[in-house]
Amino acid sequence: VRSRGLGDVYKRQEFNYRRESESSSGFTNFDWTADYRKTYAKPQKEWTFGTQISRSNNNNKYNITQFSEAFPGVSLDERSDNIGHNTEFTFQTDFVQPYSKGLIETGAKAVLRNITSDFIYEVKELLSDDYTIDNIRSNSFEYQQNVFAGYGSINYRFSQTLEAKTGVRWEMTDISGSFQRGELTIANQFHNFVPNFTLSKTLKNFRTLKFSYSQRIQRPSLFFLNPFENAADPRNVTVGNPNLGAEVSDQVEVGFNGFFKGTVLNASLYYRYTKDVIQSFITIREDGVSVNSYDNIGYNNTAGVNLFGQVVLFSKLTIRGSFNGMYVIQNGIINNERLENKDFQLSLIHISEPTRPY
Repeated sequence: VRSRGLGDVYKRQEFNYRRESESSSGFTNFDWTADYRKTYAKPQKEWTFGTQISRSNNNNKYNITQFSEAFPGVSLDERSDNIGHNTEFTFQTDFVQPYSKGLIETGAKAVLRNITSDFIYEVKELLSDDYTIDNIRSNSFEYQQNVFAGYGSINYRFSQTLEAKTGVRWEMTDISGSFQRGELTIANQFHNFVPNFTLSKTLKNFRTLKFSYSQRIQRPSLFFLNPFENAADPRNVTVGNPNLGAEVSDQVEVGFNGFFKGTVLNASLYYRYTKDVIQSFITIREDGVSVNSYDNIGYNNTAGVNLFGQVVLFSKLTIRGSFNGMYVIQNGIINNERLENKDFQLSLIHISEPTRPY
């Protein structure tokens, strides 16, 4: 193992031991939704209200037994249990008002999110069969994330074949978190204005050409936030980062979809710029332990093409396929060092099945 110490000087350390490990993980999820929709005499005018309750539970356990060549018998016997809960309440209301040239839409949304993570480390005393709790590493973490949003958009028809939609969404995110033991607390609040714009042109034979710009906010999940240190392999540990912020992406896209004598084709070209990208990175501590964690590192530039097609052959066989290719340039700063990575990413899906009669 090569570990970095002071002054970025590498030193070589050797460890000789035999380790037996056993780990298990479990996940359960529950969702409940309820929606109400009110229509009016005027076509397309409506009001909707919806609620959703989501609950997910994660349980990760491990037990390791380590035997060292330098000492007879067991040199380490440790077990850990991490129980995580994620509870979300979502409330949303939307109102649609038609007018002579299109539609006006307004709405509001609130997402109330609570995350808890209880983690316990226990070490067996070498001279007895009793496990004792390691109070230095054991703790309980509670994290709240409340998002409040409001939006407005307008559709405008220039003609029977040309239509535009534009709007903006305002979001306020309030974050707080604390450990049961320790002084580390998290408190942050930020606002985002998220615009969007779409221009679509209807062509002959049910074909459409579309140009769009949109912004998206991707908040980190419990997997990235959980500060539990998974040390099933004590030389290579993984730990989440509760201070993570959200990724923000701006995307421009040109798309086309249409029908060609039994064939369906959807194609799009897009460019996406993402800042505060959540990436995993590894650091080596002075004791030689490799620590894998996550941070908002740098930004990404992505250009790509997305294709989807469906064709019916001889009224007997339907073939569907999709292709996505992108070129990604990643930039970031880790330990005051600027890094860059460039790569192509390709995916291809092909499905063939008998044509279903209708």
